[in-house]
Amino acid sequence: MDVTGTTMKRIAVVYDFLSELGGLERVMAVLSRVMNRALVDLVFLSVDKDMQKKFEQAYLRPSTPALREAGPRFGSSQVKIILSFFRGLFGAGPFASLPADLFFSNSFICSYLCYKRKRLKGTPYVVYIQHPPNFLYGRTFAWVNNISRFIAYTAGFFFSPLLRALDKIAVKHADLVFVNSKYTSRRIQEIYGIRPLILYPPVSNLFKPLPQQRAKALLQHYDIKNKFVLLHGRIIRDKRPDLALRAFALTTGVDLVISGTIEEQGTLRRLVSELGINDRVTFLGRVSDQELVALYTLAECFIMSAPKEDFGLTPVEAMACGTPVVAWNDGAGPSETVLSGVTGLLARPYDAHSMASAITAILKRDMKRKNKQKILKHAAHFSEAAFGKQLAFFLRRFS
Repeated sequence: MDVTGTTMKRIAVVYDFLSELGGLERVMAVLSRVMNRALVDLVFLSVDKDMQKKFEQAYLRPSTPALREAGPRFGSSQVKIILSFFRGLFGAGPFASLPADLFFSNSFICSYLCYKRKRLKGTPYVVYIQHPPNFLYGRTFAWVNNISRFIAYTAGFFFSPLLRALDKIAVKHADLVFVNSKYTSRRIQEIYGIRPLILYPPVSNLFKPLPQQRAKALLQHYDIKNKFVLLHGRIIRDKRPDLALRAFALTTGVDLVISGTIEEQGTLRRLVSELGINDRVTFLGRVSDQELVALYTLAECFIMSAPKEDFGLTPVEAMACGTPVVAWNDGAGPSETVLSGVTGLLARPYDAHSMASAITAILKRDMKRKNKQKILKHAAHFSEAAFGKQLAFFLRRFS
């Protein structure tokens, strides 16, 4: 697909670090594929080499771009990012010399480096905001659950006025600003005083229903025997998996499978015991993409327990596999992507009883089978092809 239509020679899709295979990393890989007439580089300030191999194997194809590291050659991930930022203040460092005709930034630090690059060399840049930087806006200590977040929180605590000013400069001077939902758009308008363009993130073509026997074969080694509902993603405290467990405990006739990056697993297992549902809950941990597609395919429904999620890629992945979703009706991303009563149900915000009722209703209505074609049709609005067409329209200005 020719996204630029053009004379555009090289595009750099940039982000702070490659340390996990999450939703944003998937989006970056899709970005590189839909812009395949230009030479596209995926650029990170810090790259975990083991994760790089997994990323390239999972998402990149022979025709897709190079993966580059544009930070200092030595030091921890945090050190590389901090040094890149300070060197960028003076237009120095590897980032300043990257070969690119257009930058596509996915983070505050990279956006500011793009701004400095534009000032020095006139290179245009686009900012894609998945959410305002958490360490600068709406900061709470409950958000801190690892060393990277602790460093960001500390920087925000001591230098918030300066960093907010730099952040707003970078965003306001971008040639285009994209956001991932109407909910995020409202937040961006309040913070920056600009009206961004809404560009829903794409779901990889990998996510589509598998034949039942193929899906069961992929999961055979997990010994999942009963009907189940699925909770998947980064299972961390601020995603409120405790609410999903409390809601599930109020249901009957179905099991719960939990997969993804599961932090504080001991705490969750204790809650499972307190709720008396040990024999109905299975913790899988990290799964391969093919196993995840199989889980989406076989699940009776998908549970999204995170509050105020700006977009929420996992519910859309589940719908792309024909599976209905239960999420909160809190005005955030899933309220836009889930058609309540058609592709899933929206529960009263943060009410475990309401979520349990929604799960039970989906099971009783047999929504998984009766609405499958409607669910798949709706999910097509978030496909790589739909995303590519929207992006092509927006990027015509760089022709």
